[in-house]
Amino acid sequence: MWTRHARVGCGLWLSSTDKDSFEGWHDGYTRLEDPVKHRRLIELDKEARHLVVEDRVEMAAEHEIELFFHCAEDCAVEETADGYALSRDGIRVEMKLPAGGTSEVLRGSLAPMAGWVSRGFDRREPAATIVWRAKLAGSTLLRTAMWIRG
Repeated sequence: MWTRHARVGCGLWLSSTDKDSFEGWHDGYTRLEDPVKHRRLIELDKEARHLVVEDRVEMAAEHEIELFFHCAEDCAVEETADGYALSRDGIRVEMKLPAGGTSEVLRGSLAPMAGWVSRGFDRREPAATIVWRAKLAGSTLLRTAMWIRG
C-alpha cells in the first residue's frame, strides 16, 4: 500500500510512582516538499490525575496541522467553554485543546472518513473523534491538557 514506511522512535521513557513520561517521533512527513518533523511528549501526573500531550511540529512553510483524539464507541463527548468533556463508566475527562485552532467532533463520517472503531475484520462502529486544526509555519508547540475526574 505505501512505498515508504515511516521510521519511528522513542526519545524518552520515564516512569515513577508520581509521574510517567513518554516522547515519540516519526519521520512520515519528511517526504513532503516542505518536510515536517513531529514529536509527541505525553506526561501523566498520577497524583493530580493530569495528562499533558505536547506536539512539536517543525516546518518552514505553512501547513494545515491536524490533531486527532479517538474515543471509544460508547464514550459521550460534549463541547465545553475550553474544549471537550469525555464521559464513560462514571469517569469524566476534561480536555483543553491548543489555542489558535478550530475543532469538531466527527462520528461515523464518510467524508472525511473519520469517527469509526473497528473491533474485528469487516466490522465498524461509529465513535467520536475530536479533530483540532490550524494553519501553522515554523516551529510550534501544541499543548493539550486533560484532567481526569471521577
